[in-house]
Amino acid sequence: MLCREVLPRYAALTVDPPRAPLDGVERGSRVFVIDACEAGSTLAEVLEANARDRGATVTRIHVAAGRVIEGEAADALAATGERDAIACAGCARPLGDWTLAAGAAVTALVADDVRLVTFLERLRELSGQGRRRVRLACSSAAPRLPPSLPHVASGSW
Repeated sequence: MLCREVLPRYAALTVDPPRAPLDGVERGSRVFVIDACEAGSTLAEVLEANARDRGATVTRIHVAAGRVIEGEAADALAATGERDAIACAGCARPLGDWTLAAGAAVTALVADDVRLVTFLERLRELSGQGRRRVRLACSSAAPRLPPSLPHVASGSW
C-alpha cells in the first residue's frame, strides 16, 4: 500500500499554481483527448466539449482495456508542439511510450475514481517521467486529492 506521506514528492510533476486542464486553449489549437477511464467516457466527453467550445480541433483517442496507445495515435501524440494540448481523462489505462517524446504546450490529467497508485503511474507517464509538468484536476468521481498535490478541484474547470 502506498503511503500518502510520499505524495509531496510528486508535486514537482504538477503545474503550480494549478490551472484548469484546457486554460489557454483557443481557436486553432489542437487538443488530443485521451479516454483512459475504466467505465464510461463522460469525463472525456466533457473535455472534448470544452475544447470544441474554445474553437479547438479535437482528436479523441480511446484506450482499450489491457492496451496502450500505439501506432498512428502514438505517433501523433509524440509529435505534438506548442499549439497543442493533451488532456487525459481518467487513470485506469496505461498510456505507452509516446509520453517521453510529446511536446504539447498543455498536458493535463483529470483523475477519476481509481486507486492512488494507478493515478501516480499516469501522472509519471504524462510527465514524461519528469520531463514536463502536468496540469492536475479531479473529477467529481475522484477521491479527494491531498493539498500536497497542486490541483483544480471538481467543478472548478
